[in-house]
Amino acid sequence: RTSVGGISPGLIIGIVVPLVLVFAAVAAFLWWKGKRGQRNNSAAPKDQRKPFVVLFTDIQASTHLWATIPEIMAESLDVHHFLIRKL
Repeated sequence: RTSVGGISPGLIIGIVVPLVLVFAAVAAFLWWKGKRGQRNNSAAPKDQRKPFVVLFTDIQASTHLWATIPEIMAESLDVHHFLIRKL
């Protein structure tokens, strides 16, 4: 093969490709580091005049109920959510 200024194409590729890969890896790392800690607030309440509540509930023995009667538990959970939202 012909050389460009005494440097073979293989040597040029052997230098350029790793440099591009290292640059891409550093850019990806910096992008990822910049995104860490940021939250997605797209579903957050927007109207500051309307109050909102974060409520945690616990259904007693729910793990056992899910294991033994999952069909009834699914319907019961829907009713539970409906009632909590009406409060």
